[in-house]
Amino acid sequence: MPMIDPVVHLMGYLLPRIEVFSLVVVGLVLVAGLVAIALALAEERRKAKREAQDKRPPSCKTRW
Repeated sequence: MPMIDPVVHLMGYLLPRIEVFSLVVVGLVLVAGLVAIALALAEERRKAKREAQDKRPPSCKTRW
């Protein structure tokens, strides 16, 4: 029976775990990107609403 090199044995043990870890990291990066895009779009909508309210004549503005 041939002797398995300890490095090969260690890589065979770690490689599947490294693949899963890298997939989790890639997934988290993608989710973080989508959240950043959603927050940027929400901020743009808020800014557009504020600008639209500023363009109204003073009689239409609410006084809260």
